Amino acid sequence: MLSCTESSGINHLSKMNTQPDVDIRRGNKPQCFGLTATAIPEANSSQTGVSVRNAQTETEQWYVLRVSYGRAEKANEILKAKGIETHLPLHTTYKEVNGKRKKQRVPMLPNFLFVRTTLSILESLIKSSPVFRFISFYYDHFNTKSNGKNPPLVVPANSMENFIKLTSIDDEHILLIDEINGTYKQGDYVRIIEGSFKGIEGRVAKITGQKRVIVELPGLCSVATAYIPKAFLLQLEHTE
Repeated sequence: MLSCTESSGINHLSKMNTQPDVDIRRGNKPQCFGLTATAIPEANSSQTGVSVRNAQTETEQWYVLRVSYGRAEKANEILKAKGIETHLPLHTTYKEVNGKRKKQRVPMLPNFLFVRTTLSILESLIKSSPVFRFISFYYDHFNTKSNGKNPPLVVPANSMENFIKLTSIDDEHILLIDEINGTYKQGDYVRIIEGSFKGIEGRVAKITGQKRVIVELPGLCSVATAYIPKAFLLQLEHTE
């Protein structure tokens, strides 16, 4: 589970306001594709060194990688050069430089990187090349395999789609909520139909006195939009 130190550099929520429909003090914690192919002659990918046959018959999923602090951007560049689809969530912040307020886009989660590929490809890259010595899997601490070990954390495709949309928006009012510092009662599942956050789906919550929409990554963290007017929300039916 995400710790406070792993997500330093952005605002966190240790205390939130409470409303009748959303109680962040006594509520629930956040609950935060697939390709198959017929058999083909086995060969190795020149970029990853993984059997093409194995890679083609596995399912591509979104995995969470833990990266040495401050190396998320470097890891992102290396994996993209290997042909791996990645997402590095960014956050808008301001820093005073020579007496002037300068806008910056910095990693929201300095210790984490999201990648969409197969498990075999990731395991091969991490284990076989010394260049990846500062990258490792982030494990699912809520599930245990038959051998007693936790599997790598996989983010559901729908959650990842909304997370990518939200963390690609340049807005300083977007907030990261980790499961240690932020608990809240989930409201209606909605889609935002107007404004800069249009198309994002999540659950309504009232945080810092404002109605927002929460996008959850199960087992890791949640991210909140800026204030969203009620008129911009469309309630949806949602099955967990």
